[in-house]
Amino acid sequence: MIQNKIKQNYPLAELSTYKIGGPAEYFLQAESQEEIEEAFAFAKAQNLPVTILGGGSNILINDQGVKGLVIKLHNQEIEIKGDEVLCGAGVEVKTIAELAFEKNLSGIEWSIGIPGSMGGAIRGNAGAHGGSFDQVVELVRVFDCEKFLWVDCMPEDCGFAYRSSRFKTEPHYIIWEVQLRLKATEDKTAMEKVMNEYREYRRTSQPKEPSAGCVFKNFFAKDIEEANKDLFARAEKDQKIRGGKIGAGYLIEILNLKGSSIGGAKISEQHANFLVNVEKASAADVRALINKIKTEVKKELAVDMEEEIQYIGF
Repeated sequence: MIQNKIKQNYPLAELSTYKIGGPAEYFLQAESQEEIEEAFAFAKAQNLPVTILGGGSNILINDQGVKGLVIKLHNQEIEIKGDEVLCGAGVEVKTIAELAFEKNLSGIEWSIGIPGSMGGAIRGNAGAHGGSFDQVVELVRVFDCEKFLWVDCMPEDCGFAYRSSRFKTEPHYIIWEVQLRLKATEDKTAMEKVMNEYREYRRTSQPKEPSAGCVFKNFFAKDIEEANKDLFARAEKDQKIRGGKIGAGYLIEILNLKGSSIGGAKISEQHANFLVNVEKASAADVRALINKIKTEVKKELAVDMEEEIQYIGF
C-alpha cells in the first residue's frame, strides 16, 4: 500500500540546493514504476496536485510549502552495455560523468560540474562548455500521468531546445530513466585533463554558498542584436559572445548589480547569474531579487530576462 510510504507535512528545504522552502502537504520517495503509478492513483483519488522533485537544483520552493503530493524520484538504476548507459532519473549527473570516465566512455565530460539529477538535467536539457544532453540522449522513458501509461521517447520525440525539452513544456510527462549513447575511447588522459579543467573552472568561478545554479537563461547573440544593437556591440567588444550566446550574468554586471541583496539573498560577487542564500534567505527574498534584476535589465538595456529555475509551490 503506497499510503504507508506517503508522509505528511514533510520538510523540503533540505531537498533543495537553495536550502529554502516550506513543507510538502504529502510526500513520497518513489523507487519503482509501480510506486509512481500508485502515487498518481492516490493523488487522483484524493484530488491532489502532484509536484515532481529531482536532485533539488534549479528550483525555488515556496516558503509556505507545496500543496498536494510531492514525489521525489529515487530511481538509482545504472546499467552500462558497451557504449550505452542506462540510468535512473534520480541518479546524480556527476555520478554518470565519473562512471563514464571510469569506463572510457567519452561524450559527457562537460557535465562533470552540473549539479542535480539526470531527470532534471534531461528535462532542462542541461549543458556546459558547448555540450548538452540532447547530443547524447538515445531514449527517455516517461510516465504519461494523463493517459496513465509508460512511453519510450526517441530523441526526435523529446523536443529538445536550449535549456528546454518536451518534458519541460509538457509536464505531464514524468522522466523515469534515460539511455545515453557515448563513444568508447582509449585516450583517457585527454578525458581526465578536460574534466579537471572543468572542475577547476567551476571551483573558481562559482560561489560556494547555497544556490540553485544559474538563475537566468543566457541569450542568443542574434536576439540581443535585434533588441539592443549598442549592447550587442559592447558584448562583441568585450569578447563576451561565446558559442553564439551572451551570458545573462554579463548583463547583470553591466548594471553594477553584483553584490546587491534583499533580505538573506544576494547576487554573487563571484558569478552574477547566481543568487545565493547568505543569511537564511526566504523564497520571497530570492523572488524579490529576481524581479529587481528583471526590472533593471528591462529598463536600462531593453532586454527581457527569462528564468532558468523552476518555481515550486507558487
